[in-house]
Amino acid sequence: GAVGYLIGVIILGILKYLIFSVLYFLSARKFRFWIMPNLTKDVGFLASFWPLYEYTYTGEVIEEVGEETDTIVTEEITGKTGDAEHEESDSNESGKSTFEFVEKNKDE
Repeated sequence: GAVGYLIGVIILGILKYLIFSVLYFLSARKFRFWIMPNLTKDVGFLASFWPLYEYTYTGEVIEEVGEETDTIVTEEITGKTGDAEHEESDSNESGKSTFEFVEKNKDE
């Protein structure tokens, strides 16, 4: 039960980094493809499996301006799957941290 789940998550983590490395180096370090990007982040149980994949391409994109000229634009293309409400973690959605710093004076 629990041991099988733990071994499965470890194997999934190894595959995640292996697939990322192969695609990253085959694309000349321009394409970053992550399977389950939140798997190793400190989020809730269900949030660690969502989104299923995420990618970023930082290469040249050819856009046609007119019929006689082409323009090469370098830009970053990022893609995520899933809803906007499942971004990073629950604490980042509200925009506020759960911790608050309070300064204490020694005079009081």
